[in-house]
Amino acid sequence: MILRECRTLGLTRPAAPCPRRVNQLLDALPALEQASGPNVRAAVELLMDTGRPTEICKLGWDCLEQDADGKYALIYTDFKANKARRRMSITSKTAQMITGQQDRARSRYPKVPVGKLVLFPRSTRNREGKRPVDDSVVASYHHRAWVDSLPALRL
Repeated sequence: MILRECRTLGLTRPAAPCPRRVNQLLDALPALEQASGPNVRAAVELLMDTGRPTEICKLGWDCLEQDADGKYALIYTDFKANKARRRMSITSKTAQMITGQQDRARSRYPKVPVGKLVLFPRSTRNREGKRPVDDSVVASYHHRAWVDSLPALRL
């Protein structure tokens, strides 16, 4: 949420106060992937871009849309407002990360129809890829361990 607000306020531009701190987090993503795998890294990157852990973890495999102008949108359910098929504009870099995660989920469950597959399937008790990873596993466990392992943010 903080990263999203910093971006919205323009605080991540080169001459603004936040780019170094944001870059520190982005530069540390390979360590997260090494410790927890590419699925967790993708979930945390989406979390950093959107600030919506519950919604990210429960995304369907087909959560990405591209309009006629080539702009991408994340399609998700807003659980707090109880609204399905909400759209959030995302960058092409984020869309590329989502397609990478789609490929990983698809290769893990090749026979499951994509309409039933989730983007972030849980790793246990999930033979058909329909059960999503719990947001506490990503946000509380893996994300917390990664953040705790980071050096202090530079001012």
